Amino acid sequence: MLPTAGFSTTSTSVCIGNQVQFNNQSSQSVTAWNWTFEGGNPATSTLENPVVTYSQTGTYNVSLTVTNASGQNTKHYHRLYACDYCTFYRI
Repeated sequence: MLPTAGFSTTSTSVCIGNQVQFNNQSSQSVTAWNWTFEGGNPATSTLENPVVTYSQTGTYNVSLTVTNASGQNTKHYHRLYACDYCTFYRI
């Protein structure tokens, strides 16, 4: 059965210089992960759960292609925001 690519992030917006964690949520016995982080550092990763830093403001795309013995599948995410300032509220 083909894998199904899936992931989540610790945040959909990040302050410049801060890290964002990407968490694999793919299914069907995945054997390889190929991430692409537009504007991120690193720009690519083969780790299952990479951590990425953004150094410039903007809206960035992220994609994950997963592979298993039956083939591959890709998920695209089109709205990760990197901001040059962050406001935190105490609750």
